[in-house]
Amino acid sequence: MGEYRLDYLVRRGRQYYFRRAIPSMAIPYLNKSEIKLSLRTDQPDIARRRCRIISNVFERFFDYCGLMSELPANVIDNIIKDYFATAMQEVREIVKDGVGGPNPGIDVAEELIGTEKFLKSLKSELASRNFQLGTIGIAEGATENSGYPFPKKGTDSFDYLCEGILRAKIEQSRIYAAMLSGDYDQIEPKDVFFKAPAYGTYEQKTNFVGSEITVGELADKFIKLKSGSNEWVKKTAVDNIRVLNWFKLLVGSDLSISSITKGHVEKFRDLMMRVPSSFEKKKEYAGMNVLQAAEALIDGNQISPKTSDKYFKTLKGFLNWCVEEEYLPSVPGANVKIHCKANPQDDRHPFSTFELNAVWRGDGD
Repeated sequence: MGEYRLDYLVRRGRQYYFRRAIPSMAIPYLNKSEIKLSLRTDQPDIARRRCRIISNVFERFFDYCGLMSELPANVIDNIIKDYFATAMQEVREIVKDGVGGPNPGIDVAEELIGTEKFLKSLKSELASRNFQLGTIGIAEGATENSGYPFPKKGTDSFDYLCEGILRAKIEQSRIYAAMLSGDYDQIEPKDVFFKAPAYGTYEQKTNFVGSEITVGELADKFIKLKSGSNEWVKKTAVDNIRVLNWFKLLVGSDLSISSITKGHVEKFRDLMMRVPSSFEKKKEYAGMNVLQAAEALIDGNQISPKTSDKYFKTLKGFLNWCVEEEYLPSVPGANVKIHCKANPQDDRHPFSTFELNAVWRGDGD
């Protein structure tokens, strides 16, 4: 589940590209969420060599900036648990459709033999801690889906994350076999890491440190800390203040941070996709706040998908900070996204030293 892709190599038509997500902490500085560069070749061997070069530059750059190092333990825990939840949903769908669906396609006896062999290989890998490329690829995908940079190989974060992913895969495979055998009294997690309350619902964690602090209080603290440390340039500060004011207006400043749900994040995403362009400066929107302006959408001229995505990721940055500071156990709606199509012009330019330098400077797309 989850194929490892060497050096972030992707193919579009006959051409190969390097494509990799930018660590969430760096997005406000580079003003982009991913790097996509043409490798100027349709030859796989050449593409792989060029991808390795760019990937090494990528990692050295963000390692130098301190963005590819250790992750907080609670962040890694949530990445692993989110992956496990997704994996279990996949298992339930496979069993439902492949065994009990209108067109069952699973040979249960053969599947059980294969699953048992797979379980043995996973346990062997976990015991040796010699993490295979498949495990590393899944761990990397799960990390980037959560909006965090993948920890560098050899760090404690890397080892802890890969170990957790393996434990999740072992539990997933064991439960899958139990479902295929009809042993539904064996489908509860046995690994203590995934047992309730360690892997309970968000509402069960009422004693979490941030359970009573409000969204407004935390947003103000976040802005004060980031601005006071000179971590933000002026434009980044302005964008964060704007976005968090909109979020407070949407959910209410007095709402406790523990009450934020995936639904709130989805509503904010939907709002960002309807914000009129420069509405604060237009007479027809005079006196309206962002909620009223988005509802009215008088001229039909909305902010661009790219700007919507940037503002939405700004909110995600705040929520990630709440997790890192242990005000939240995990990011609500971690996988909620705004899907933006890349500018077609991006694919027409060949990779060059100038473009690579522009990527690091954040000069456009």
